[in-house]
Formats: sequence, structure tokens, C-alpha cells
Amino acid sequence: MTWAIEEKGYAQRRACGLIGMEPKTYRYASIRPDDAGLRSRLRALAADGRRLRVLVVVDDFTRECLALVADTSLSGRRVGCELDRIVELRGRPLPIVSDKGTELTSHAILLWQEERDVAWLCIAPGKPMQNGFVESLNGRFRDECLDEPVFRGLLMARRIIDARRDDYNGHRPHTSLGGLTPNEFATRSRQDHDQNGLRL
Repeated sequence: MTWAIEEKGYAQRRACGLIGMEPKTYRYASIRPDDAGLRSRLRALAADGRRLRVLVVVDDFTRECLALVADTSLSGRRVGCELDRIVELRGRPLPIVSDKGTELTSHAILLWQEERDVAWLCIAPGKPMQNGFVESLNGRFRDECLDEPVFRGLLMARRIIDARRDDYNGHRPHTSLGGLTPNEFATRSRQDHDQNGLRL
């Protein structure tokens, strides 16, 4: 297949037709650069060599980063506890959209979602733009926070990451929010709802 496309210059559809394969089942090799360097950098960020994992929760409407939870491992039960904390402060979400990470498809999360009657939508594999706000924040978070410091321990990592979340929510205007920060937009949105009599 690859030979027919690369050497002969056939279109994907024609090359698939030669061997009787549906074109949608054949995928080109990824042209993204290998992220092995990034993975090794994330391992090196912790001075003790343990891998650092970060749970990122973003409100699609206000663009607020509701949580950046850093730890060496994140179980489904831990994710459920963090979501409970957010629900206490913000109320129950309509749908939750996530990738299919192991902690987000675990039995504990399925139970959490069922008990609280929350719709949970998973994006298609290899389609990160179906969850674009989180992916955008993840990219900026990697570039601006994880690429710079070497964390001397988990407490230091959490302190730096929490400061980054505060900066993102309170000091960074978004063009999609009319030049407001996520905190300003959320406050204005709540005031608008109160004025319009939509308070529940």
C-alpha cells in the first residue's frame, strides 16, 4: 500500500482499490514529530524521577481552568473525588467530554457518572480537536509551565502548577471572551443571568 502511494504516486483511493481495501481503513503514518523527548522531559521534571501526571478540567463556556491536579498517578477514584469537589463549587455539569485515558474510562468513573446522572462523552481516538479547549490549554501549559522548571518534589510541582492556573484564569484575556479573562467572563455571565431572572 505505502509502496503504491510513495513509489508510484497513486492516490490513496486507487492504491486501496488495487488490494481491495476500503480507503477509510488505511491511515497514513503520522507526520507529527515524535514526542519521546517530551515524555523523557516530563519524567525528568520530578527530581526523584517519578512520572508527573496532571488532570486538566476546563469549563467550555467560561474557558475557566477548574482544576490542574498534579500527582504521580491518577486513579479513577481520585478523578471522581476531584470532580465531586468541582460539582460542590459549581454545580453538576451537563456533559463531560474527555479522551479515553485509563483513569477516565475506569470502573470508578463509570460508577461516578452513573450515580450522579452525568452524561459522559469520549472523543474519538486520534481526534484531539473534538476537545479543543482542553487541548489548547494543555499545549500552552506544556510550553509555559512544564518546559521551564525542574520540580524538586511533588509539593513544589503542585505550587507552581496552581500558580499557573490562577494566572490563566485571572490574568489572561481571551479573544473568544471579548478580551475578558475567564474569571471576569464567569462573573459577568452570572450577573447577566441574575439580571435576566434565570437564577435557579
